[in-house]
Amino acid sequence: MKSIKKCVAICAAVAGCVLAGCEGHGLQIDGGKYRYDDSSRYLAGSNSFEAGAVRGISVDWIAGDVILREGEGDRIVFTETTEETDEAYMLHYYLKGSELKIEFQASDTEVRENFSKDLVIEYPAGHGFSEVEIDTASANVTVSGLTATELSVDTASGRVSLGCKSVNDVSADTASGDIEIYGAFSKAECDTASGGVKLVFSQGVGFRVKFESASGKVNNSTAATYQNRAYVFGNGQVLAEVDTASGNLVLEQESEDSSLR
Repeated sequence: MKSIKKCVAICAAVAGCVLAGCEGHGLQIDGGKYRYDDSSRYLAGSNSFEAGAVRGISVDWIAGDVILREGEGDRIVFTETTEETDEAYMLHYYLKGSELKIEFQASDTEVRENFSKDLVIEYPAGHGFSEVEIDTASANVTVSGLTATELSVDTASGRVSLGCKSVNDVSADTASGDIEIYGAFSKAECDTASGGVKLVFSQGVGFRVKFESASGKVNNSTAATYQNRAYVFGNGQVLAEVDTASGNLVLEQESEDSSLR
């Protein structure tokens, strides 16, 4: 878990990355150009793959919305919503082994100010991933009904909502974007400067939450009690660590009739 001071530093540094230039948070923007490795292997535009060929997903996206959800078909389908006709500014993808890598645009292209577009990735119901990693500058990230070993989201100012059907490790890191994690997960780490954090645990599941903050408050509507510097309910089997500078923490439990959004 990053220290609060480091989180504040990230907030200041990332805010200017698109226009100034930075390398980090998964996105590589240098001298106003978007860059990534193995660029000659990438193809442009929306597409799909057989679900069995894709065990991991990695997304780098600048602005707009990134949505990962269950679909109705038997393939992994990824589609961008944009009126862009220049292939260089369409999404680019590369299936590296069993990892699907998706980039916002072609490598070595200029980063356009205020250029935003949406990405939707749909997968068959019941399909499980080994790792899902999403890195954005200001794009919002929405994940629902996910089964995975590891889920990681890193953004500067985008909002993050992560719905877990069955996820072992979840991590979310923002500078100012709010974070919500809900459903069935075994471990969670959240790090933000000014964004709020909301954890919604499955009905009846025990948890233990450690919260460190300079000025953030806690709103606990669960039956958890504060003991040994942590909020504990039941057997404490789900572990969560939350680190903020000024962001607040909300703790909730799903009702019996709740379903993953």
